[in-house]
Amino acid sequence: NPGTFYPVTYAFLFGIMFGDIGHGIILLLGAMYLISREHAWGGKKLNELIQPAFDGRYVLLLMACFSIYVGGVYNECFGCSLLPWSYWTLDCPEEGGRCAATPMAPPGFGVDPIWGIAENKLGYQNSFKMKISIILGVSQMVFGLGCKTSNCFYFKKWKDFFFENIPEYVFLLSIFGYLCILIVYKWSVDWVGLGLVAPPLLDTLLGMLLDFGKPIPPEMILYPGQA
Repeated sequence: NPGTFYPVTYAFLFGIMFGDIGHGIILLLGAMYLISREHAWGGKKLNELIQPAFDGRYVLLLMACFSIYVGGVYNECFGCSLLPWSYWTLDCPEEGGRCAATPMAPPGFGVDPIWGIAENKLGYQNSFKMKISIILGVSQMVFGLGCKTSNCFYFKKWKDFFFENIPEYVFLLSIFGYLCILIVYKWSVDWVGLGLVAPPLLDTLLGMLLDFGKPIPPEMILYPGQA
């Protein structure tokens, strides 16, 4: 039953979206208050706005916990960087102008706080969050297909397995699974060190679907042998 996994997977994906320590703590306090009123409000007819939240109080608790954890990964508390230090050193000229940043070590946990003052902060964070969401969302869909595969074998629904389940795997993995591989590959390549501009993945995916069979422009090639 895929519904068994729903509370955890839904709450975690919510945390990926919400991802803020301060807002997560507020949500946690609200969830704990609803849980504390469990015996007093249980079985009673509540306000139409309170009733859904009270019925899902433990899901709200999970959502709050995951939001706080992911907020730590994002290093955000009420939209501001939480940690006061950075794993980069800044060399700023006395006459003003741009500062040169030199990495000292990879962050021990989460996003480096220096991104809070970077000019491309919004672009970096949006790109990071979007790609993480794609990877986790596709992983959840593959897990759901795995549950369907298990049900097909258990109930011996061979027609559903061969003509529904397998085509779903092929469609999902050939497009979005391939996209996840490209995301990880793009992260693993030092494009600046190679002196190259990283090709945008959205254009790569659209080109694969809309320009099928056409040669790929040299500036859009991600890896050798790409076709």
